[in-house]
Amino acid sequence: MKRVFMMLVAALFIISGCSSERPSGTVEYIKTTVKHYNLVIHFMNNVDTLAAEAVEDPEAKKRLEKQITDLKEEIERFNSLIPPEVNNASDIHENLVKYNQTVSKGIDAFKNQVEKGNFDTKVIHTDEINQAVLEIKKLRDQAQNLAKY
Repeated sequence: MKRVFMMLVAALFIISGCSSERPSGTVEYIKTTVKHYNLVIHFMNNVDTLAAEAVEDPEAKKRLEKQITDLKEEIERFNSLIPPEVNNASDIHENLVKYNQTVSKGIDAFKNQVEKGNFDTKVIHTDEINQAVLEIKKLRDQAQNLAKY
């Protein structure tokens, strides 16, 4: 499962590059938004297990650090996208960027702890970050509705 996640993140970077870009259309933007949400939620759902493994295993710590870095890069890449020019796509994207920034701050705080050997995930499971992830899900759902217009 971890390898699949890491391969998916790597594939996203190879395919998309790191510059600002406009997805080829509304459908592509929706797909990108869904993939983005899936990567964020996968990390959030698995961070406790990853951290627990990292306590005892230096290789697991390296994998955790890589996943943290990959997720940070994914958030930056997604935030740099230019949404399609349909209905409220730019508003949806603007809100996604805002909530991504909240998640990103939590990831930064967790990364700083991990670098010091502290694997306590409370810093990434705050009410503020959990709410941001819920809002990202709602916005993902709104983005999926863009295809109806």
